[in-house]
Amino acid sequence: MLTRDRSAEGLEEGEEALSSICAVTSGHATRTSMSPARVEKAPPGTGTARTPAPSVWAAATPAALRAAFGVVWTISAILTWRSSFSAHYVGYLQNASQGQPGWLSPWFSAWIGLVTPHAEAFVLITRLIETAIAVGLLLGLARKAIYAIGALFSLLL
Repeated sequence: MLTRDRSAEGLEEGEEALSSICAVTSGHATRTSMSPARVEKAPPGTGTARTPAPSVWAAATPAALRAAFGVVWTISAILTWRSSFSAHYVGYLQNASQGQPGWLSPWFSAWIGLVTPHAEAFVLITRLIETAIAVGLLLGLARKAIYAIGALFSLLL
């Protein structure tokens, strides 16, 4: 009789260990790490287990980085809306081409040749794109698209 009680006890411990390691769809528990403190009970009747909430830092860091880049792009966008930007746009490109490696010379020559006759159109396009990137980053709108547009636009400059 004594061995039977111990085997039943061992079975219960084994079931408890199994339920704490894997998700139990009947709503008992989920174990997300080896620490028992990370096990959370599911609400009764839901049939699923909850995963623990991420730490505050893990949730806030991407948003803080996005907002920081948004501030940088906002400053840049504000500067592009000044009249001095449009007056010196082609000059900025010519100055940027100075001192570059020889293999970049065709890129800068092509870019300056394309922009010079249509400077006002490129100024407006630059203003609109930088403003859109700044607003998108600050408000968190279309994040993947904004990240891609920002990266491509940065490479063009």
